[in-house]
Amino acid sequence: MYLSCYDQLCSRPFDFDAQGMVALLLFLLWTTLVCAAPVRQSIFNAADFGAVGDGRADNSKAFQRAWTAACTSAQPSPVVLVPSPGTFLLRRVAFSGPCRAKRIQFQVAGNIVAPYGLWTSDLTSAWITFIRINGLTIHGSGKIDGQGSKWWACRINHMLAVAFCDGFHLEGVHFANSPAKHVTVFRSQWVIINGISVSSPGDSPNTDGLLIQESKHVQVISSNFASGDDCVAIGTGSSDVNVTSITCGPGHGVSIGSLGIGGTRAEVERVRVTSSQFFNTMNGVRIKTWPGGSGFARAISFDNNGFTSVVNPVIIDQYYCGGARSCPNKTSAVEVSDIRYAGLRGTATGDHAIKLECSREVPCREIVLDNVVINSAVRGKKASSLCYNAHGWTRNTVVPEVPCLAA
Repeated sequence: MYLSCYDQLCSRPFDFDAQGMVALLLFLLWTTLVCAAPVRQSIFNAADFGAVGDGRADNSKAFQRAWTAACTSAQPSPVVLVPSPGTFLLRRVAFSGPCRAKRIQFQVAGNIVAPYGLWTSDLTSAWITFIRINGLTIHGSGKIDGQGSKWWACRINHMLAVAFCDGFHLEGVHFANSPAKHVTVFRSQWVIINGISVSSPGDSPNTDGLLIQESKHVQVISSNFASGDDCVAIGTGSSDVNVTSITCGPGHGVSIGSLGIGGTRAEVERVRVTSSQFFNTMNGVRIKTWPGGSGFARAISFDNNGFTSVVNPVIIDQYYCGGARSCPNKTSAVEVSDIRYAGLRGTATGDHAIKLECSREVPCREIVLDNVVINSAVRGKKASSLCYNAHGWTRNTVVPEVPCLAA
């Protein structure tokens, strides 16, 4: 049970003689002063550590100094502040833990920008990395701009990578123009991503809005994604992921995968995408696996989502080859099962509103379509479906019809 300051300090009885009354009055005066004082929350303003918000000076070392001071602070919830107004240029930087406090905040009030043009990198690098920091919160109304157009031909460099950070919260920040993936969450659990926005041109390659990889218990809520690749991608090793009330477009939709590349084993389960809207995207909700992989994608549901002028609103592709025109024949595949589509509405611009392209060797099982109506966005054209090696059933109204699933 929670006890207030007075409850804890004033619970024992007093002897109310004259001396005791004086002692009581002094005690009450002391507790009033102590208990009325607010809990101190230390602010580590990057400007106090030498950062200059002119958009030109390299502030990497100043931000590192601010982070080190906050991470080693004895305060219960230290805050590293990116002040506003100001635009702070950072080169590649990594903020690492563990930190002394159980919770630490990185508040983006001002803006952060990457150098314009190419900078030292490698295939696995990220521009900004947070690693091994439990209880980390990144929040604010500022913008993080990767100025990534020079990198788009290279398809490398994640913008923000968060790894091994349990209890991670990300809220409110705007991300733009990543060199590649905007936000990556890796090997973390109990994650909440709420109210962020991502914007990159629809033709910017490999600029996924959010990649969730080998992470568990992840909530993505009320966020807006516009990119040149998947709005949200859920990779192998991920489970108990909920994506709720997002908007996506332009982009390639919400994807499970790709899974099983290079014959690897992949496992994804207990994923739900609900109450989300897709506008002018390449795909809506997609499961994509490489031939020759193994493992499973199972217990996945897509509920109450809407599609407006989407090329492929519903798609399972077990012949994904990263854009290659044809895939080599393989005798194994990631098993896709227990997949539910319910309450979907919208319009399709492609040839098939529903595409279930499953492996002959490892067919899709327990595919359920329940109350799904997707019409053609082309006037006078009837929506159609493509379905092979998929087994399951339909319930209530399903448009277009999917002949390979039993009614």
